Amino acid sequence: MQAKRSDFSSKGAFYLTDRFRTAGQYVCNRVDHEEDAIIIEYKWTPAALANQVYEWPSKTPDWKDFCGVNLGDHYTAEGTNKGKSLKELQKWRDEILEHRVMISGPMGLKETTDAKLTDNFWQYALLDQEVADGCTEIELVKIHDPIPCSKFPAGHIGPTDTQGPSAGFSAAVKASLGIK
Repeated sequence: MQAKRSDFSSKGAFYLTDRFRTAGQYVCNRVDHEEDAIIIEYKWTPAALANQVYEWPSKTPDWKDFCGVNLGDHYTAEGTNKGKSLKELQKWRDEILEHRVMISGPMGLKETTDAKLTDNFWQYALLDQEVADGCTEIELVKIHDPIPCSKFPAGHIGPTDTQGPSAGFSAAVKASLGIK
């Protein structure tokens, strides 16, 4: 999904997750959510981008600051940047983003609509739509038929969530989501 506002990039980011149900939950539990989720499934080779990915391993105060600085001029840092101005925070964020094509880390800023997402949601954000469009490490597998948002409730999704490709989904998962 291309960002309507650019969280991490002025060029428009392309967001991915490695779990099917969390992708549907992301679409269906936003403020401006749809009635159905159309999930586009990809297969990708992360090793090819390894040196160009910045990964936040967990929800640390610095991770929260990195995400929070994109929320606007009202954000107050909590991590190692506590007390710094918005301009200083933006410079810190931009230094992290320099020479990167992807940011990887958890979702779940409770101050945003992420509060409705599962606590174990993991995101990957390609930072430049042109890179996303031309990236040979990402291969389209399938554009799934619309799935009703009633199949993707807010809150915790346990270990029953599965990763693709869709050929690897169990019959039970396919039946529960109406995938053929």
